[in-house]
Amino acid sequence: MELRNVSVKRERRVREEIHLNTRFIRNILALGMLFTMLVLNSCIASSTTSSDVTVNAPPSLINAVSKLVDASAESVNASTNPTLDASATSNPLKAQELEILKNYSSKHITPAKRKAAAERYRALHGSVMAKEAVKGALKVTPQQFLPGSIPHYFGPYANWANSPMPKGGVTSITLVAGGSGYTSPKVRIDDAYNNTSTSLVHATATATADPTTGAITSLVLTSNGNGYNEPVVIIGGAGTGADATATIGNIGANRLTGGIHKFVDSLPNLTAAGANDLGNYIPVAVPDKVTYNVSAQNRSDYYEIAVVQYTQRLHKDLPPTTLRGYVQIETDVNKGTSQHIALKYPNGSIIKNVTGTQVYAYDKPSYLGPMIVAHRGKPVRVKFHNYLPNGVDGDLFIPVDTTVMGAGMGPNMSMAQSV
Repeated sequence: MELRNVSVKRERRVREEIHLNTRFIRNILALGMLFTMLVLNSCIASSTTSSDVTVNAPPSLINAVSKLVDASAESVNASTNPTLDASATSNPLKAQELEILKNYSSKHITPAKRKAAAERYRALHGSVMAKEAVKGALKVTPQQFLPGSIPHYFGPYANWANSPMPKGGVTSITLVAGGSGYTSPKVRIDDAYNNTSTSLVHATATATADPTTGAITSLVLTSNGNGYNEPVVIIGGAGTGADATATIGNIGANRLTGGIHKFVDSLPNLTAAGANDLGNYIPVAVPDKVTYNVSAQNRSDYYEIAVVQYTQRLHKDLPPTTLRGYVQIETDVNKGTSQHIALKYPNGSIIKNVTGTQVYAYDKPSYLGPMIVAHRGKPVRVKFHNYLPNGVDGDLFIPVDTTVMGAGMGPNMSMAQSV
């Protein structure tokens, strides 16, 4: 009789645990459905308005979600500890509602929040140009622009690139905002980057203001000037709020200088027969079929490839660019068809191998080359040579982010290469 009672109690406990687990799963599924409805509701509400309005969750959904959260928490506590009083684990419903509403509002990004973030960014980092009118005089403070300095890896300024920006005269000026309160408006067109340069010839313009509101109604470009990279239009005077933009371009015989034109160079193809208008092409490596031709069953294509530093013109608007890449080495086997190009270090000294013999390339060093063509079922052997310069000449010629793993101090705790 005692054994039967124990069995009945055990069976009753199992049924209670199954009931609690089923209830918990049912509540979780309902919670997921209500949360999906909440997200869809917020998306529909935010897409139907363009004003800065914060979309809040419906109170009915908040209440339902809050109750489900409380019920789920009670179920979990009851299943893990049946002797625990459920009323001690439940929080007031009002506190749950406020917490859910707070979490929802913090994750929902409205136009007002975007605008506030932009204002905080401008206040923290400043703009590209600081415009101000001081007693009728116009003043421009360019952003710091230091070519060759340490890059701003994490912002807020753009980094210097060795690509010349186009320069030219101002071809048009466009009024963006009229502002108000202007009586005798003055217009000045400065440059964001080289405003103090002697090569800059300032363009001139006039402005007309409405006599009643003082708003700028029109701008007239009176002279084009020359030497602008990024023109900045500043409207001064007694009023505020006026803004305008300017564009540079070709003006008669005064053409744009510098910069990079789009789609002017053809793509390089394979071999010298596929050279583009700059003479660039991708060489095809010639296999050595003699060195590892042991037997009909043991044959390999063999290549000797070296990494070197060289220069190549990549765009007709740019000077030659310094690169590091691969080139096929001339050997006794392929010298009959080799172009016999002497390889040199950046300082002009010739490159020699470990035996002191001058090294020649089968074809000129070229970006992306040479291309090795492999065949199915035939092994390929490649011997690599490092012919990069040593010492200071071997330092990488572009800025290095030493915060990246493996790019900092070497084994001897020095950034410089030991010789």
